[in-house]
Amino acid sequence: AFLSDTAKYDYAELTSKFNTLKDNIQSMTVSDQVSDITVSGVFIKYATANAVSALAAPIVASDLLDFVVLNMETNPLLASQMTAPMREKVNQAKALMENATDLFIGEDYSRILLSVDLPNESADTTKFVEYLSASVKEVFGSEAHVAGEMVVTYDLQKTFARDNTIITIFTIVSIFLIVLLIFRSLSLPVVLVAVIQGAIWISMATSLLADPMFFMSYIIASCILMGATIDYGILMSSSYIEYRKTFGKKEALSFAVEAAIPTVFTSGLILTICGFVVSFISSQISIATVGSLLGKGTLVSALMITLVLPAILYFFDGFILKFTMKKKK
Repeated sequence: AFLSDTAKYDYAELTSKFNTLKDNIQSMTVSDQVSDITVSGVFIKYATANAVSALAAPIVASDLLDFVVLNMETNPLLASQMTAPMREKVNQAKALMENATDLFIGEDYSRILLSVDLPNESADTTKFVEYLSASVKEVFGSEAHVAGEMVVTYDLQKTFARDNTIITIFTIVSIFLIVLLIFRSLSLPVVLVAVIQGAIWISMATSLLADPMFFMSYIIASCILMGATIDYGILMSSSYIEYRKTFGKKEALSFAVEAAIPTVFTSGLILTICGFVVSFISSQISIATVGSLLGKGTLVSALMITLVLPAILYFFDGFILKFTMKKKK
């Protein structure tokens, strides 16, 4: 009956069955009980030799190490296999495991580190962070948290649309008011902000079509470009208004362009080169993107100032002069 039994047993159940069988055989002269250690060894050797898993559930490495440490002197099977160098390695591993436990398991919180082969910002990264956040809450409860560079980028990305709108409006309004108060003109702020903001949108759109863009780089570069390149337009438009006091539209525009071109191209070329140099030498994608956007944006802004702004000043001459206060002599 024992040999025909086809049920599946673990090593403890099989040990009990062996000993029950021995007790029922009257002619058996061996008085010792069959050791569960011996049966467990048979299980391990069989599983190893036949490349099968005899485990109902996986064993945590720390639990396996604790078992070896506690039983390598008392367990006959382990003791027979453990040499002095192996015992030293086990003790070293135990010390490392205890140190790791102190780093990862605390009284109130524990942590798990994940290494993921994904960029900081991409569609796959966003899906992964959303999946990981939901899984962590489901497995560990509502008080579990996910942290890391990807998660921070994801959180910032969720607020990008609102922040970008607020920052853009604040920048435009601030520059509008500054130009309005300094030049006592209602028309110049409208013209200059429209030209510079248009240049920024053109450069950003072309950059986005060519390469993926880090969203924080967009905000930073937009603010810098608006503040830095508005000076080019102020220089040309203020010169035009000054020359219009004594010259006609064509002559005033010619003199204004001639006076502004050297400064616009000198300053613009410096900022363009610096931006591209930062883009080429920086290993951080966010910093490199800022440099690239500054280089392209400054170049487009300089071209808009020298090509588009003069045309606007010429065709909207009446509107510009009408809403610009004349300085008292």
